[in-house]
Amino acid sequence: MYENKDNIQNISAPPGALWTVWLLWVLIYAAGYGAGALIGAMAAGQVLRLFPAAQQGLDNNWAVLASGLVWAATVGFVLSGFQSLLLHYHIPRFDWRRWVFASVLGLMGAVGLVAALQRLIADQANTFIYFTLYLSVLVAIAGGILGWAQHLALRDYLPDENRWIAANCIMAAVSTLLVMLWFAGRRGNGVYLDFDFFWLGGAIFLGIGLATGFVLYSLLRHPQPE
Repeated sequence: MYENKDNIQNISAPPGALWTVWLLWVLIYAAGYGAGALIGAMAAGQVLRLFPAAQQGLDNNWAVLASGLVWAATVGFVLSGFQSLLLHYHIPRFDWRRWVFASVLGLMGAVGLVAALQRLIADQANTFIYFTLYLSVLVAIAGGILGWAQHLALRDYLPDENRWIAANCIMAAVSTLLVMLWFAGRRGNGVYLDFDFFWLGGAIFLGIGLATGFVLYSLLRHPQPE
């Protein structure tokens, strides 16, 4: 549905202004993820205190899921809050509350899916390459969940917002695949540090930011109904 074309400022001239939008969008993804992930890690650490088994170093799926959801909610809130400032500037009547709400729920759903199924794919994959492929597919689905949630907040303002879902899905998978292969080159023994997953998340979010920034650039440059 495309109802609010008049809400979009005509910023197609000069074109350089739109490239500024893309650059700012990517920088927001980097800064928003960095700040949100660090704050989220502290919040998730407090959640883990509620699970004695996890504190003793024992596997606890509920602890992983609960801490992951808290982390996702924190990252989603911080990142989408930054994003809403840029979106509201170019779409004056943009409903930033719906954007933040959709982003938080979408990211919680995406991270919840990965947290719930990562042990399953680890058990099914008998080699690193199979694990990487399975994980990439899983993260692609998770990216699609985030993109779908966000597109619900965009569809009243921008045309052809389905590209937003595709950008999230594809770049989440590509980023995961590339970073995991890079990990394999550095840590061939299969032992990974907790901080490695911070960089994995950063690469995924940066990849999504690069792709969705181009989609946003295109949608703002050509605000035409389908």
